Amino acid sequence: MTIPIDHQMDDAVHDLRAGRLCAIFADVLGVAAVGVDDDFFDLGGQSLQAMLIAARIRKELGAEVTLIDLFDHPTVGSLLTKLGPSS
Repeated sequence: MTIPIDHQMDDAVHDLRAGRLCAIFADVLGVAAVGVDDDFFDLGGQSLQAMLIAARIRKELGAEVTLIDLFDHPTVGSLLTKLGPSS
């Protein structure tokens, strides 16, 4: 028996994670809002802020993110791709 995949649920989880990541980026960077395609560095992000973002992601989302991950994936959209599906 094949179990159908609920793509709407996957999309909802993805949207929730994207929203939480955008909020973390905006809060740490001190800007009103961050979109999924806004670049961390273009928004003035620096290494100390990257460390704060990584710590918040670990704490709030339970996902392991390193500084290198943030430097290699400087947008919420690319970071979501790196993180993969949530568990």
